[in-house]
Amino acid sequence: MAEERPEDERSRKISSNLLIGDLLIPLTAGVRIKQPVEVTIDPLPFSCYPGTEAEITINLRSFLKEKAKVSLLLSHSSDLEVEAEKSCELDPKSFSGLNARIRVPKGTRTGAYPLILRALVSKEKKEVLTKPKEFHVRVLEPSGIVVATEGDKHRLIAENMIARIEFNLRKGGTISVFDRLSGRLMIYALRVGIGPPFWPSEFDIKSFDYRVEEVPSGYKITLSADSDKYRGLKLIKEVTIFGGSPLIGIRYGFVNNSETTREFKLQSRSWANFWGSIYNIPIRGKLVRAPAIEGDFPYWERDLPKSPKDFKERWVCFEFSQDGVSLGILWDKVEENEFGAGKANFVFDVKLNPFSIKWLEPFYLYIGPGDWKVVKELWRMIYMSRVEPEPYEKVTEEFFIDVSTHPIVFEGESPLEIRITSSRMRKYKGKLAINLPAGWNVEKNEFEFEDFSMDKGKVFTTKIIPNCPPGAYKGDIILDLPETELKFDLPLILVGAGGEVKVKEIEDRGKRSFLMDNGSLRFRVSPEYGGVLYSIRDTRGVEHLLSPYPEISTFSWIGEWLGGIGLNGWVERDEWHMTFHREEWHAEKAEMTGWTGLKLWFEPKREEHRNLKGLRFSVSYLTKPMSKVLLVVPGFKNKTKASRRFRVLIDFFLKLGGERKGYQFLVPTEVLDYLRKENPYYAWLPSNRGYVIAGNPFKKSYATVVTPVKKGIEISMADESSEFGGHVVTSVYLKLKPKEKMAFPLFFCLSSSLEEAKNYSLLRKFKLDAFNQSFYT
Repeated sequence: MAEERPEDERSRKISSNLLIGDLLIPLTAGVRIKQPVEVTIDPLPFSCYPGTEAEITINLRSFLKEKAKVSLLLSHSSDLEVEAEKSCELDPKSFSGLNARIRVPKGTRTGAYPLILRALVSKEKKEVLTKPKEFHVRVLEPSGIVVATEGDKHRLIAENMIARIEFNLRKGGTISVFDRLSGRLMIYALRVGIGPPFWPSEFDIKSFDYRVEEVPSGYKITLSADSDKYRGLKLIKEVTIFGGSPLIGIRYGFVNNSETTREFKLQSRSWANFWGSIYNIPIRGKLVRAPAIEGDFPYWERDLPKSPKDFKERWVCFEFSQDGVSLGILWDKVEENEFGAGKANFVFDVKLNPFSIKWLEPFYLYIGPGDWKVVKELWRMIYMSRVEPEPYEKVTEEFFIDVSTHPIVFEGESPLEIRITSSRMRKYKGKLAINLPAGWNVEKNEFEFEDFSMDKGKVFTTKIIPNCPPGAYKGDIILDLPETELKFDLPLILVGAGGEVKVKEIEDRGKRSFLMDNGSLRFRVSPEYGGVLYSIRDTRGVEHLLSPYPEISTFSWIGEWLGGIGLNGWVERDEWHMTFHREEWHAEKAEMTGWTGLKLWFEPKREEHRNLKGLRFSVSYLTKPMSKVLLVVPGFKNKTKASRRFRVLIDFFLKLGGERKGYQFLVPTEVLDYLRKENPYYAWLPSNRGYVIAGNPFKKSYATVVTPVKKGIEISMADESSEFGGHVVTSVYLKLKPKEKMAFPLFFCLSSSLEEAKNYSLLRKFKLDAFNQSFYT
């Protein structure tokens, strides 16, 4: 007896001829022969780690019209231990099952261990033995790969510890790729068409032969099928699965066994299971990051560009945060790339000489943990020969429609430029409205636009008129589009007012110091005290920094402590060395684009800093008239021809509102904005959004430490317990090329409310182009 065949596969048939007079009528009846009982296992495939003991269900389905008894005949590899129920009764055309327990001994090597099942069907003193079905117990070690058929020769499955690939050999030679840990179907791939036109394609209904070959890095599965349309043409699909790797390699090839030169295009069609994902794709130098919206973004047709020239980096990433997994597609040389909804299609030019073989450029699938950053770095490694990530790369990350404003920092009446951009080819018509907080006015607050698309951005200009004290405020920009309404933050940081910043040299308790006075805050800095800014007092005389100036003291775990704000130390082999105050510091007045203050610097001379010789360290403290903002700019210069790597610390020791007690923190993380209250136990927590807010609610005093730098700098809450207070530590991870110099601006902002402190966090959007990098070093 034969198994049930798929609908696309030819059935067995019975033919006869009917003769009526001189008329011959051929008659054919199709016959589909079924097993009396179908046997399968669940889960299928059954994959496990060495040492596993688990249960499976052996499912039985009866196609009989009568009740029958079924006895299970099971044989298995001697490397396994299997116990199973032996028999059951099946009602007519019903389902049942038998339980089995499988034990895989520890030390079992990676491999596919056969599990062969047959059913002995007894009915009315007749017995029928079904055809054997071979399944496998798939044992996977960390770097292992298993490639084997399951149930019949047409169901080929390849997997490693990360991904599972199921091959459809009967129809189309396609693959379905799953994330093994979540079971999520990630992508359906390898449909092809030769053309144009590319559809309908003869290969969509063809059966494919396959060959499995072990290669040094994994296994290569090669599928092939002959063309009926083009004589002598064979299509090859090659899939490589790598041991322990989230990458899957794919490439197409052709064999031309004819005397004819053939030229055509190949379209490779894939469909990502994009539902519930975050869609990431780099277009024209920007990272477009948005939720995948069925029927909207990206739309099926004419939404994202098809030209590879619009993709400086050619990758796309679908993030499924609920399962902690991402799908990446990485490619390079194609004539056309087409994306829309879950579609990921590539078009290749093909030219085949007579009696030749040609391979097309490979592309890759990524199935694994992480997000778009992982996919991006893998693309650069594969296609750009990048050895390690770019340490200080500036990535413009946007929704598919973005609104940006310039400036975000004001000192009085100022023009405001609003720029809206789209990463979509579809055209929009809509309205833009500006909503401002109390104390702010705008010359024009509504604009209309049409024909807005990827190639036609819009720029609107108006005038902002503040009538409020310096501080951090926030408005809104509303973009009204036909299918949605989008709301964007409008940062309004009134950083200063009229007046001047006075800087003068003084002697303070026996040390050479400098006093910076902006009319709202008074700052004290000493080059003879490790370049530390040790005091910030407001007009009421309240001190907001904690420092033992002019002494050097011990504090918590720190043996030599100066407190205040400063470039205090460095980290080597995970040991913190707070010793920069031992060097000879220099000071000079500094001015830059309206910011005024001091620059302090030193070059390591002492023996304990021998690993830092040839470097220059600086820190600048800058402010504006009547401002509550201090711009702290640590700078670093590599004066040698050697590349240098190190980590330094910029500390902010706080006494907000004049009190060390009663502190709180607000630290934004991936999960939530964490509120930390004063506590008898210490705790440290880094922010992943570029800012930390410290505060003393009882004194209505808050400080925001925020940076516009996206990489290479980390701001952390440093709760040193109620005994020592709550502070902020910033780590800068330096990787300097020969003769390179870098700077990492930080804003330290004082405010009287948590709302205003949160508004100051918008300084992370400050455009660094306004800074002159050479100034800092």
